[in-house]
This record gives sequence, C-alpha cells and structure tokens, in this order.
Amino acid sequence: MTDALTDFRNTLCAFYMKESQRAAEGAPALQAIAKRLSDPSLARGNPTRRTLPAMALLAEALREAKAGPLPALASAFATLEPELAWARNSNYADETFAPGLMASYAYCIIAGPTGLLQVDDILVSAIVIGPECLYPAHAHEAEECYHLLAGPSYWWREGEDWVWRKPGDYLHHRSWQPHATLTRSTALLALASWHGDPKKLSDFARDAKLPALPS
Repeated sequence: MTDALTDFRNTLCAFYMKESQRAAEGAPALQAIAKRLSDPSLARGNPTRRTLPAMALLAEALREAKAGPLPALASAFATLEPELAWARNSNYADETFAPGLMASYAYCIIAGPTGLLQVDDILVSAIVIGPECLYPAHAHEAEECYHLLAGPSYWWREGEDWVWRKPGDYLHHRSWQPHATLTRSTALLALASWHGDPKKLSDFARDAKLPALPS
C-alpha cells in the first residue's frame, strides 16, 4: 500500500471518529466507515486513470482546500490525487442532466469496489463540480456523509430549503433522500462517503420538488 494511501486512510479515519463525536446526524455511519476503512486486510486496487474536462478545476480547488478549515485532510487528499481514477456516473448523460454539467463534474473512488482501496460495502469518494452549475436532485440507497473542502455553495435536501454551505461544513443525506447542489463563483471540491451498498449508483430524483433556486 502506498504511503500516500496509508496517510490519507489514517487521516480520514481519525477525522471521521472525531467528527462522529459532534455530528448531529450520521454519527454511526461515520464510525462504521472509519472502522471498515481501517481494516488492514483491505487490498490495493489499480484503477485506470484518464483525463476528464473537470479535472482542470482541481489545482485551484486544492489550493483553496489546503488553505481552508480542513488543511490536513485536504493535503492528504492532494498527495493521493495523482493515483486516483476520475469518472462520471453512467446513469447521467448530457441529454438528461443539467446542460453542460457533464463537462463540469467528475468524481473519484478512493475506497470502494473499483477504488484504490478495495472494499465492497462502503464508498469513499471525492467530487469536483465547476462554478455556476446545478447538480440536479438525485438519490441513492446508501446513507451519505459529505465534507466540503472548497467552494462555498448552496445545498438542498428533501424537506428543507436551500442552505448556504462553506468549506469545513458537514452534510448528511439519509437513504433515498433526494438532494441537490448549486455552485457559485468557484469550483466545489468535497469528500463523500457512503454507508451502504456502493454498487447501486445514484439516479435522478425526477419527482423531487425543489424550492426556487437562490438568486
């Protein structure tokens, strides 16, 4: 296992255990993800790296993240990033997704069935979304824990209004709870972990009723 992967794994596990002590929602999920991630028997994968347009946003987003409120986590991720494979959800397409977003977003799986760290019952990933983009309402079976590293942005989840979030903020989504994101002037970079079946991809929540978009 590479030093970068070991460092990131140790940093994230310690962070999640600390976060679980103050998280109002999803504390058991954070603890379970950290426990599973710390298993020394997990094997290293070898995902194929390819270039996607949204990866051009990473350099600036990482600079912001390392200067933000979670510098240790951001630095550990930045060191690991050259080994990660970025992708886009196969359930999404330009003709059904928000116009232009397919070229402005990407995610990588750090730990998961196809990740750098091989595990089949959780998912640890990162996502980047370009400025002035709406990531439409979507949902998935797994419970989700987000930590925003860069890019102040609006977030919505079913039953609430849009909420302005800043780097360092923690967000939690219940199983099948529709949620959406609206970026503003800078690119968003966040860590997202799933507690639940990572093989069931997210899909559009076409019946979700979002409030009016923030002006």
